Amino acid sequence: MTIEGKGMTGDDIATRRASAQIRSAPARRAVGARLIVVTLTATALAGCVVGPDYQKPFLAMPASWSGHNKATPAKPAQLSKWWQRLRDPELNTLVDEAVAGNLDVATAKAKIREARASYRQSSGALFPSVDGSGSVTRNKSAATTSG
Repeated sequence: MTIEGKGMTGDDIATRRASAQIRSAPARRAVGARLIVVTLTATALAGCVVGPDYQKPFLAMPASWSGHNKATPAKPAQLSKWWQRLRDPELNTLVDEAVAGNLDVATAKAKIREARASYRQSSGALFPSVDGSGSVTRNKSAATTSG
């Protein structure tokens, strides 16, 4: 199949189109990259513009800070008896009965005391120790002369 007047076949046209696309691909990428850079730069610069009628807002500041004496440090919340904050006498009674009659809690407390004592005893070996001893002797000898 030939194109009249040019003497080119269909394969020649396809080859030329493919080679033109290959040659123009880097050029298209460069143009696309430039377009992206210009767009991003224009967007960034437009974000910096405040406007011609911008006026700095006035902020009334006191001459000195006067609240430093009013603050008191908050004491930590007492969480060991949190249920008492609910102010429910029935709940308080139930918890007191549970603690008093619960041998597991008493056993756990005893085990904790035992573990703490054992820890103190074993950690004592890690500290330097001082040992001392003393002795006194006194000798008297008889002053006799023979002669």
